[in-house]
Amino acid sequence: MDFHIAKRRIIIKIASLLCLSIYSNLSYCVEINKVDIGIDRSNINSQSWAMVPPSLPDAYPFSAKYSGSSHVLKERRDNMISNINKTGIKWFRDNLNGDPDILYENIKMINSYGIKFLAVINPSKSDFSSTDYIPPEKSHCEYGTYPLSKIKLDMFEKKLTKYLELLSKRGVSIDAFEVGNELDLYCNNADMPDKNNFIHNKWQWFLSATQIEKFIAGYAPFLKSSVSLIRKYYPNSKIITFGMSNPTGNSASLIQALSQYKDGKGQVADLTLLVDGYGTHIYPKGKTTNAMVNDSISQLSSQAALLPHLSEKGIWITEWNETASALWAGNKWYFQYKSNGEQGGDLNLKDDFGRYNAMSRAEVINTFYNNVIKHLRNRPNAPVNIEKIFYYSYDYATFSHICDTSSFNKSIAKYYYNRNGIHSFGIGVCYSGIINPVNGELRLDILNALKNF
Repeated sequence: MDFHIAKRRIIIKIASLLCLSIYSNLSYCVEINKVDIGIDRSNINSQSWAMVPPSLPDAYPFSAKYSGSSHVLKERRDNMISNINKTGIKWFRDNLNGDPDILYENIKMINSYGIKFLAVINPSKSDFSSTDYIPPEKSHCEYGTYPLSKIKLDMFEKKLTKYLELLSKRGVSIDAFEVGNELDLYCNNADMPDKNNFIHNKWQWFLSATQIEKFIAGYAPFLKSSVSLIRKYYPNSKIITFGMSNPTGNSASLIQALSQYKDGKGQVADLTLLVDGYGTHIYPKGKTTNAMVNDSISQLSSQAALLPHLSEKGIWITEWNETASALWAGNKWYFQYKSNGEQGGDLNLKDDFGRYNAMSRAEVINTFYNNVIKHLRNRPNAPVNIEKIFYYSYDYATFSHICDTSSFNKSIAKYYYNRNGIHSFGIGVCYSGIINPVNGELRLDILNALKNF
């Protein structure tokens, strides 16, 4: 067994025994280690992120004309990172990609504020043969897709070494690594069933043993290569498995299979011993707070039941948002009602069971922590070891009719964006980040709710 793995397991066990010797209550010993809260904002180091409102606020420096200027991009990145520092939140998640020098500058700035950094390692186009590419017209994926099992590990390792070697030599800290992102989705990994398979099976999780083996054949070598290089350059950093998208609520059978990995020689190994935790993404239904609570508990409980060594290796929720699922589920925006259920407010709906009244986003965030996270971590039977939660995302916003009637749109957004000639009158602005997409100011109600974690 790797020395660092053995050391961490011993420390965890000693800490648990000390706590139990004092309190004799496992759920209390889980809760005394408070869950950490972080912010996610993908691809701040690349030049591919959206350049126009509402995806970025219509306020300086985001409103400054881009025209290929690296100075403008740096001002945007610096503004965002300094704003995150003002929140007091001490974790930040982003991809390990793009220009290495820009990436270094971003992480250096993040380190200077005492913010911990979770780096996501993903395969890229350069890691595959062009013959393995499945184009959009065939895959129905916006950027096409590749099967992870076809990755050229020598090319991937060369790329990852370049990043890790440069960053470690320059002395920046990376506190944790997430090996992959939503690799249980076909458009991120063509070893998985495509959307048509899910539709045919009425969106029920149907992975057969053969399909799970196909996934493991691609992910296991990718994981092992990543861990080996991370341990070489960042031996003390945490490592977690990819953030599961859970298209039907629970992809944990894929992680469970890692504990019984059989290599080409027929040797069985538990690859979950290579990692410190498990990544997952939670985007619950949110028309009512009751639906959000029940869906979140159901997803996390079912995942926890399958994840190996969960008392030692916690769940990292590396993406979570209380309303974002409306954007891809074809639902109306959850927060555009008044307390009486009429449209024109910024609340969700009261449920039919009388359990929760209509709530604002901030109130739902508080309820998620108290009635989902604390409940799961402290329940007497089978407490769930949840370690980290990352709010997705910092500044997400988009134009859509699904949020036309919210109070925000009726009072500010529609008129503001129309007056500036950015978009036609009558299209609402849906935003699920922690900043106001009009003026770029931090939403203190959302921040205060997150800081209560």
